[in-house]
Amino acid sequence: KYAIPSWAYNKSLGTRAYPLDFSSSIQLHTQSEHSDLAIGPNGEDLYVVTDYDSGFVRAVNCATGASFNLMALYPATGVSYAAHISGKAYGRPGWVAMSTYADFGNYGSYPDPQLKSMERKIMLLELKPGGRQLSVAHTRAAANYGGYWGEHQATISRDGSRLMFATNFNDGGLPNSYVIGLPSWIYK
Repeated sequence: KYAIPSWAYNKSLGTRAYPLDFSSSIQLHTQSEHSDLAIGPNGEDLYVVTDYDSGFVRAVNCATGASFNLMALYPATGVSYAAHISGKAYGRPGWVAMSTYADFGNYGSYPDPQLKSMERKIMLLELKPGGRQLSVAHTRAAANYGGYWGEHQATISRDGSRLMFATNFNDGGLPNSYVIGLPSWIYK
């Protein structure tokens, strides 16, 4: 129902939701960060973003601008990680896939010397306040995850039955693609 352009490095424009006649807009975020569009559990259009300013992965309703947090990006003092979002499970409303990478610990030690439960993971996030955070797989990558072009960017299938991601298993080579089958009972 919306056109969602984003302007990097222009906080006054940021990321906006326009109705298809472009008669108005709602600012969804002040940045243009790792994000995707998804369908919420009640059919609402959501913008799901890794909001590094607030420190949360959050979902924003494209019609109202109302938002809620899904998961902390800074889970402990001095700890952080980066994440990509895939909201393409349109046949399974209410869920997105998240892939994490580039974790830091101890205020900048890279990679995090004490791996946390959400680091270097493929996860499913339920799109509701207090929703479930389901760990699906480890990416099995460490500091040498393949650089910018090797970032873990999991994508979820339309029906939510499969996830695909790439990793080099920290062998220093080029990443390979892997598919994970998901049982339907995890969504219940």
